[in-house]
Amino acid sequence: MNQDLFVAHNEATWRRAESVLEKLESRTEWDVELAELPTLYRRVCHHLSLVRQRHYGAGLEQRLHDIALRGYRQLYGKRPWHWRRAANLLFDFPALVRARAGLFWLATALFDLPTLAMGGLVLAEPDAIYSLVSPEQVAEYESMYRTRDTEERGAAADFAMFGFYIYNNISIAFRTFASGLFAGLGTLFILVFNGLFLGGLMAHMVHAESAVNLTSFVITHGAFELTAIVLAGVAGLRLGGAVIAPGRYSRGEALRRAGGDCAYLIGGVTVMLVIAAVIEAFWSSSAWIPPAGKYASGALAWAAVFLYLGLAGRGREGRFRDRGDPTVEP
Repeated sequence: MNQDLFVAHNEATWRRAESVLEKLESRTEWDVELAELPTLYRRVCHHLSLVRQRHYGAGLEQRLHDIALRGYRQLYGKRPWHWRRAANLLFDFPALVRARAGLFWLATALFDLPTLAMGGLVLAEPDAIYSLVSPEQVAEYESMYRTRDTEERGAAADFAMFGFYIYNNISIAFRTFASGLFAGLGTLFILVFNGLFLGGLMAHMVHAESAVNLTSFVITHGAFELTAIVLAGVAGLRLGGAVIAPGRYSRGEALRRAGGDCAYLIGGVTVMLVIAAVIEAFWSSSAWIPPAGKYASGALAWAAVFLYLGLAGRGREGRFRDRGDPTVEP
């Protein structure tokens, strides 16, 4: 193969390697770009070896040497954290949610519609709650929310509950996401079940005359926690879609491409759940705050979440719309 044909045949690979490296070096992309870099790096190193053996010229050899060196630094060198990179994550996360709006609304419907349906059923037929929760569990929840606490737990108890909330919430989110590998059915089940449980419990507390105690407790941290569970569902459905309909790719490749979305989504979900745990441990459970104060903070929290997901990072959606979609050529 002569030099011109060699260059024409491999130019696209070199340009792609340079593009990925520029994004990583400027921190305009997150680490998911590294998934593609090892393959590009190996190809460039192989091409560099051929160029040296065939004596294709110092200019081409220098170009490939530079690409290989930059790739080595990204793969094996230390990659310091930059505030610009953190800012990109902050704005890319809501942009990705909007780019996957169809999955977001599907996950929202899978959670909210069962909540409303079960809530309405239990309001009309109080005994329907026992089809979902055992009498012992119902009695436990009644005792928890029958009266509003008037004594503070203490700092040690608050920190202990913070750790519990972190563990519990992240484990639910991870199960919601990871069960999407089962063709999305696991994610669907978890979203629907949690919706049924929440709706049934809320309606039962109305009958038990404890609705204010429950709703004032959950309303503020629920803005972050419930939204995060839905977004974990988006990630799970994204995995399920890659399993069911890989399109022109193999299932393994479709899952790898879907993994780019999931990395962003689960990163954002984790941050939201940490925020929720802080609020739940140190604000929602505070006895000195009256229900009216918690409802006010809840309204602010829900507004903040809606505005963040709806407005932050506007204009960045396009970079996610086709990335990782197995039905679209990269």
